[in-house]
Amino acid sequence: MKMLKMLFSRFPILVLAIVIQAAALGVALTYYAEYFFWLETAGLVVALAVFLHMIHRDTSAEAKLPWTFLLIVTPLFGTVLYIFLANPKIRRKQNEELSRIENVREELLASSNEYRQALLGTLGEHTGVENYLTASAYSRGYLNNRVAYFGDGAAFFDDLCRSLEEAEQFIFMEYFIIEHGAVWDKIHEILLRKRREGVEVRILYDDFGSLGKLSGNYHKRLISEGIECRRFNPIRPVLSGIFNYRDHRKITVIDGKIGYTGGMNIGDEYAGLAHPYGRWKDSSLRIEGPSVGNLTFLFLQLYDTTDGTTSEYAKYFLPIPSLDGTGGYVHAFGCGPLPFYREQIAENTFLNMIGAARRRVYVTTPYLITDRALMTALKNAAKRGVDVRIVTPHIPDKKLVFQLTRASYRPLLEDGVRIYEYTPGFIHSKQMLVDDEIAFVGTINLDYRSLSHHFECGAILCRTPALTDIGRDFEELFEVSQEQTRENFKQSLCGRAISSVLLMFSPLF
Repeated sequence: MKMLKMLFSRFPILVLAIVIQAAALGVALTYYAEYFFWLETAGLVVALAVFLHMIHRDTSAEAKLPWTFLLIVTPLFGTVLYIFLANPKIRRKQNEELSRIENVREELLASSNEYRQALLGTLGEHTGVENYLTASAYSRGYLNNRVAYFGDGAAFFDDLCRSLEEAEQFIFMEYFIIEHGAVWDKIHEILLRKRREGVEVRILYDDFGSLGKLSGNYHKRLISEGIECRRFNPIRPVLSGIFNYRDHRKITVIDGKIGYTGGMNIGDEYAGLAHPYGRWKDSSLRIEGPSVGNLTFLFLQLYDTTDGTTSEYAKYFLPIPSLDGTGGYVHAFGCGPLPFYREQIAENTFLNMIGAARRRVYVTTPYLITDRALMTALKNAAKRGVDVRIVTPHIPDKKLVFQLTRASYRPLLEDGVRIYEYTPGFIHSKQMLVDDEIAFVGTINLDYRSLSHHFECGAILCRTPALTDIGRDFEELFEVSQEQTRENFKQSLCGRAISSVLLMFSPLF
C-alpha cells in the first residue's frame, strides 16, 4: 500500500525530472567532447577550489575524508555532489530572519537573576548542561514544569487529542511527516472543529518528509478550511541543494500552556495502527509549565521564516511564574544548520551528558552513525566503568543505513559498550538517560544529518518524576531486545571490509 501511494504521488515525477536533468548534463558533456581537454581542465580548477573551501571549513577531519576521496577520484562528480549535499548552510535571507526574530525571544522568555540562581542550585552537578545550552542554543531552562513521558504511541495520541479538544486560543503543530490515515483524520477533524470555535490553528510540515504521504497541494486544502498552513522548504524538480536540510522537528503547542515533543510524527505506524517494520517503538513528552515557551518560540521562528510572515509574538507567551518549589527542570531547545546555529549543539550536549556520567548511560537511536568524538565519548565512559547501553532497531526501515549502523558496533563492543537490537520491530525513539538523574528526549538521531544538517529539537529533563518512567521503559526495552556481543556479532572478512568502507563514507549519510 505504501509503495502504491509513493508511485502515484509526486515522488516518481520528482525523480524523473532530476534524472532527465542529469542525463541532459551528460549529453551536453558528450556533445562537446571536442572540448574535453578544456572541460576537464576547468573541472579540475573548480574541484581544487571546492577542496580549498572544504579544508577551511570548521568540520572534523573524518567528515572531510570522503569528500577528498571523491574529489580526487572523480573531480566533476565529486564537485557536483559537494555543492548539492555537503554544505549544511541555510540561505542568507533565512539566517537574517532567524537572527532578527531571536531578538524578540530575549524580551519574552527572560528570567530574573534570582530565578536563575535558584535553577542552578537545583541542578547541582548538572549545571554545565544548562550553562552550555543557554550560551549556544538561544534558549533557557526553567523550573516548575510538569512532564509526562510516553513510550507508547497509542497513549501519546490519545493524550494529544484530549489536549487539542481543550484548546481555547491557539494550536501550533510542526512535524517532519504528516501522513493520511486514521491518526491524521482524527486530528484533522478536531482541528476543523476547534477552528469553527474560533481557535487559531497553524501547521508547518516538511515537504520532503511528507512526500508521498500528502498531495503536493494539501497545504492549500488546509488553508481553504481556515487552517493556516506552510510547507517547509518546498520541493521543486530541479537539481538543487534544497534536499540538504529539512525541518525534522516534532512540536505541538496548545494555548502556550501545553507542549509536546519527541520522536513521533503524525502517522498510523506511530500509533501502532500500521506495521511496516514490525512493532513500532517511539517516545514523546508532554510538558506543562514555562518551558513550553521555548517550543512556542521554535515553532513561530521557523513558521515565520518559511514565508516571511511576522507574528505578533507577545500574545502567544505566558508570563514566567514565580518559583513555588514544585515541578522539575526542563530545557526545551532547538538546533540546526549553520550559520544561525554556530555549532553542533545537540552533539555537544550529548558529549557533556556522557562526560559527566558516573553510573550509567542508556541510549536509544534508530540510526547509529556517529563521528569520532561521540564514539570516543561512549567508549571512554565504558572504560571508566559506566554501564553504557545502546538500543537500535533489529528490523530496519532503510537497509543501507542499517548496515551503516551495524558497522559501528564492533569498535564500541570492543571497548565495553553494550548494544541491543529491538527485536519486535523498529525503534524510532531518540533519547538518553544518564545516572537516572538527567535525560534527553527529542527528535535527534545519532547520525550526521540530524547532528549537522536538519532543524531539530528536544528537551533535557532533570529532577522530575518522569525520569523514573524513562528508566522503566529502558529496562523493558532490554528485556525484549537481543544483545549483540563480541561473541555473537559475527562478520566475515568481507563484511568487515565493507563496514570499514561504509564507516569512511558515513559522513555523506
